[in-house]
Amino acid sequence: MNMATTSKYSLGEFNVHLDRSSKKRRGKPRTDLLNVVRRRGGGKDAFKELKYNELRPMYDLWCGYFKSVLEEIHDDLDQRLVKLDYHGSILMVTSADNPSMIGLNGIVVYESKKTFQLVTRKNKLIVIPKQGSVFQFVFANKVHTIFGDAMQQQSYLREHLHRITMADILSKAHEDQQLCSKVKKFIYLYYEALDMRKEKIPYLYSSDNPQLNWNGHSVQGIDNISRFINELPVTKHDFVSVDPQPLKTAGPGWALVSVMGEVSIGGLQQSFTHVFVLNSENDSFHIKNDQYRFID
Repeated sequence: MNMATTSKYSLGEFNVHLDRSSKKRRGKPRTDLLNVVRRRGGGKDAFKELKYNELRPMYDLWCGYFKSVLEEIHDDLDQRLVKLDYHGSILMVTSADNPSMIGLNGIVVYESKKTFQLVTRKNKLIVIPKQGSVFQFVFANKVHTIFGDAMQQQSYLREHLHRITMADILSKAHEDQQLCSKVKKFIYLYYEALDMRKEKIPYLYSSDNPQLNWNGHSVQGIDNISRFINELPVTKHDFVSVDPQPLKTAGPGWALVSVMGEVSIGGLQQSFTHVFVLNSENDSFHIKNDQYRFID
């Protein structure tokens, strides 16, 4: 039996994305995450206090790690999968001696010789024995399979590959929070300008040929966008939700923002959605592209 296999991912086969982070160890075989928890005064039980969403920044770090592994390997990926460090990954149990464990999934926060400890989306800590269990994870639309029976050593004994610390995770989470906070402030300024200070609109768009799509009407360039918005009836926007996300695929300083709410336009009440692509120019955000649409 192969120790690990890789298969194609078909959409909807299972809806789990994963990540992983790995760590070097010094001295005793403890993960950096475990050391942090113990310095806080807790043993392994302190993992029960960890929240799934707080661990999500590990996703990006794991993706970078696993991508670099793929770039180095041109064959024998199945053998390499057994040697990886899976701290921070999202693993799903697809086969187990205990049938009640099949389908369980979460972020790996601790790996021992015999078990994986995962934090689930419901913020529960679960312990999965490696023996008799098969795990899967998804990366780049492919499902990768690993056999727990072949992994009954801790990752630092299987291979010394990569170091990720809780400080890295918290730092990245803090950066994302700061970015999202700045984005929200920008969005509030935008709607204030749209509703009451339309002369400010040109200063909020990118200097690099921005584009606006307003209910299917496409407008390109700052001057044309400013002219179009100034010709709109009087508006008054109220938000239901503002959801900013770092747009990592575009690079640092980019963000995607989804806004939903109600607008009074020309005296008529209407629901709306507004999606922005923002980039940072001279330490401030500007709109590169936005799409505004009424909801019937």
